Order: sequence, then C-alpha cells, then structure tokens
Amino acid sequence: LELDRNSVKARFLLGLALAELSRFSEAIRELEKALEALRNDTRLVRSDNLDDIWRVLAAAKYRQWEEEARARREKQQALGEELKLLMKNRLFQQVAQLLGKEGALNGSATVDVNALGSTAGLDAVKSQQVQSLVQQYQERLNTLENVFDKAGAPDRPAEA
Repeated sequence: LELDRNSVKARFLLGLALAELSRFSEAIRELEKALEALRNDTRLVRSDNLDDIWRVLAAAKYRQWEEEARARREKQQALGEELKLLMKNRLFQQVAQLLGKEGALNGSATVDVNALGSTAGLDAVKSQQVQSLVQQYQERLNTLENVFDKAGAPDRPAEA
C-alpha cells in the first residue's frame, strides 16, 4: 500500500488479515476500498477478484454482526436478571407490608414466589390480596420475558 494506495490485491490481503484478527471494522473498510479500486480500474480481471472480495467482505460483516449481537445479548441477559430480582424483591416487600411484617421477607432469600400464593392461615381478604400480588408479579414477569424476546429478535440469525 505504501507503493500503490490503489492496489486491489494489497487492500484485499490487508482486509483478509484484519478479518482473521477479528478487527472487523478495519477489515470491512479495507475490503470496501479494494472493491472501489477494482471498480475504478478497467484493466483488472473483475469476476474472480470481485467474487473473492465480496465473499470475504460478507463474511467479515457477518462475523462483526455476530460479535456485536453476542455483546448485546449478554447485556440484555444481565439487565433481565437484575430486573427480575428487583421485581421479586418488590413482591416480597408488598407481601410483607400487607402482612405487617415489613423487612421480614427478602427476595434474595430462598423463599419461593409460588409459596407466597399459599395463604394458609390468613383471613380471606389478605389471602386474596396476596394471591393477587403474586398473579400480578407473574404477569409482569411474562411481559418482561416477551419484551426481552422481542428486543433480542434482530440479533438472532434468520434465513435470507
């Protein structure tokens, strides 16, 4: 490239090397420059060179997309887990407040959410209120799962 800034072969090989090093943004930039140089030089044999460059460029773009999608999925998963824990803690606080035992229940404890729905020993009104809180929690949890599922859809490969 120092000798010829428009060398298709040099840009292609540089792009290929950068892609192998997982430096996809740089690889894509060099491969696109190679394509541009190939288009501008009518003396070059186009078909084989063009196919090779397009193939490597497509692979680099796909691998970049995969890497970015994986990072987004990891962030979404961590956020989802944090939100679920916050929702669970809120449910426990609401039930504790309803039962007059504030601070007694903790979402990080091994208390089963479904066990909260078992309201043996409570009067009918409180029992119904606890069951309603648990049902609302389950509905919110399902909504949260649906939101994250839809948010992650663009990061799942699909057939073209």
